[in-house]
Amino acid sequence: MENNGANAPPKVVDTSYLPPADAEVNIIVSNDEQTAYIGIKPPVNGGCDLTLSLLLSELERKRIVNGVLSDKVKELAEKPLYNTMVMVAQGTLPEEGADAKLTFHFSYNREIKPRERADGTVDYRDLGLIEAVKEGDTLVTLTPAVKGVPGKTVTGRVILPAPVRNLALPMGKNTKISDDKLRLLAAKSGSVEFQYGKVNVYDVFTLNGNVCNATGNIKFEGSVVVNGDVLTGFSVTATGNINVVGNVEGAMLDAGGNIKISVGMVGQGRGRAKCGGGFRALFVENSEIFAKGDVMADVFMHSNIMCGGSLIADGKRGAIIGGNYIVGKDVKAMTIGAASGVVSTFELGIDPTLNERIKNINESIRIINNELVKLNQIIQLLVPLNNAGKLPPERIEMLDKAVATQT
Repeated sequence: MENNGANAPPKVVDTSYLPPADAEVNIIVSNDEQTAYIGIKPPVNGGCDLTLSLLLSELERKRIVNGVLSDKVKELAEKPLYNTMVMVAQGTLPEEGADAKLTFHFSYNREIKPRERADGTVDYRDLGLIEAVKEGDTLVTLTPAVKGVPGKTVTGRVILPAPVRNLALPMGKNTKISDDKLRLLAAKSGSVEFQYGKVNVYDVFTLNGNVCNATGNIKFEGSVVVNGDVLTGFSVTATGNINVVGNVEGAMLDAGGNIKISVGMVGQGRGRAKCGGGFRALFVENSEIFAKGDVMADVFMHSNIMCGGSLIADGKRGAIIGGNYIVGKDVKAMTIGAASGVVSTFELGIDPTLNERIKNINESIRIINNELVKLNQIIQLLVPLNNAGKLPPERIEMLDKAVATQT
């Protein structure tokens, strides 16, 4: 069978006739210049190996000046590894930095939708239209940018990391920057909004439209302006003033300050307004009003009004027709009652705010008395057990707290 040479031993080249030749070095640099390799061709017929100084000078000639693995080069000089590429230099890649980041602590792109109550039911009149914040609240946190670290190739060329993006805190109206420059704070209580790249806090919330199904109820720490009507069944609550440019139907208004209704309040027997200041409207009909200050309108009809100040009907008609009125100071009107015999009752010189305070105090007393009854029951139950030495440690602590609270 003919031998095709596939299994034949390798041919040995006779180099004995060649003159002596020293070892040769070949240096290869990777395309990205991050690594350099040395390959050594062995000496021939008694030629010399490469010395350490020669290897180093060859590296320098090839401009391999960074990341040279000196121990590896020295090892190659002492124990040459022929016909093999050995890595002798390694560069460094750049360490990428991180962009600055803003973390918003409020829902700047919140969805207006009904809120779920704690019991799982849905309040279709609480749509979360307003996000309230208190003075000093953290609105936005800044995580500063971190600069990257440059890298370097084996030839000494510097590789710059990608540039990082710096950001500034989006300070707007009624906000301030913390001392450490890393937080945006609310400078006052109010409604927070993110508009045109700025965070603003408004102490006056302005609604351009009606308070209705599209908005839900309004609750705000500050003053509220409604450029429209407040429809039946909805409420507006504010710690400041409430100003309604339209009508108020069978709705509820609750203000810490004044209430002003540019048109009128037609309560339909269910409309109520309560304010810590004065109340003013063009007319009031079938409504209930409680005000610590004066109550003013052109016409009052069939309403229940309690005010700590004066009741003033001061328009063209200046009439009070029907209803019940408890007034702390004066009553001023052009006409009281009607020819049809509609009854209007008045109690003068009685400050209804005092009655409200008395009512609140009585409620507090009732709650305290109920708590005292419970404490007495606990003490009467646990003292005999404690005297008999049968009370566990946790019950002893309960007894001590009950006695301390009672006293």
